[in-house]
Amino acid sequence: MNNDKFQEYSKVNFEVEQYIFQAKAILDYICEDFLTNNAFTANDEMINNVLWTASTMLENALEANTKRQKLVGEFIRGDKK
Repeated sequence: MNNDKFQEYSKVNFEVEQYIFQAKAILDYICEDFLTNNAFTANDEMINNVLWTASTMLENALEANTKRQKLVGEFIRGDKK
């Protein structure tokens, strides 16, 4: 893997990790809120927004993971692109 491809792979790998980490933090927060209070302390709109944000983070992680898989495939095949 040449240096440019390695840099690209490292960047995409970091993106995947960050999206997953952020989604997990959001879900951990609302789980803790519910477990501590036996209900959500935020209103429904806020909960919807938080869940939408977590969902978006996971979608972004999936897209970045697809890029990562493509880069790995190029490396395995020896693509020079």
